[in-house]
Amino acid sequence: IDGMANSKLPIDVCERIIDDVYNVTQEPWRCYELLACALTCKAWTPRSLYVLYSYVYVDGRTAPMFLESLALYPERAVWTRELKVFPYSYVPLGLLLSPQLLKNCNRLDLSVYQYPGLYLDRVIKPLLSLHYSITCLDLHWSTTHSLTISALCSLLCALPRLQILSIFSDVYPEI
Repeated sequence: IDGMANSKLPIDVCERIIDDVYNVTQEPWRCYELLACALTCKAWTPRSLYVLYSYVYVDGRTAPMFLESLALYPERAVWTRELKVFPYSYVPLGLLLSPQLLKNCNRLDLSVYQYPGLYLDRVIKPLLSLHYSITCLDLHWSTTHSLTISALCSLLCALPRLQILSIFSDVYPEI
């Protein structure tokens, strides 16, 4: 951000442009636009990367790349405020939900259609209980593939600071 001080545009204008790239797209492929901002000039790189790592959307293809980038640049993990896991693709949740990686993540959008209830109970629930920063959970689930009501309650109890819960279900659309 210090490099923006040398820019011909005011710092707040540069930051607003970069932030608006995220605000306009809010889709997983928006990372390409943010990467383009990072490559526009050296001064834009820090803010672009900050926004890119603040709102992370992963699927089976992008999750390994995200984890690899955090292995190379672990200091960026604290920037993640929101993590969205797209449905219907396998994502290594055991690695992705590691509390060492996502210390400041406060919103989790989790699709559990493809995971068996036992995996959620034995792996995901203990990991979520270590995430004290999560205050908002968007949960996409199905009783036919993953969670039962009792397993759902158990999963929710693992998040002591949860304030906002949104549930999307193919079986109980009224929830």
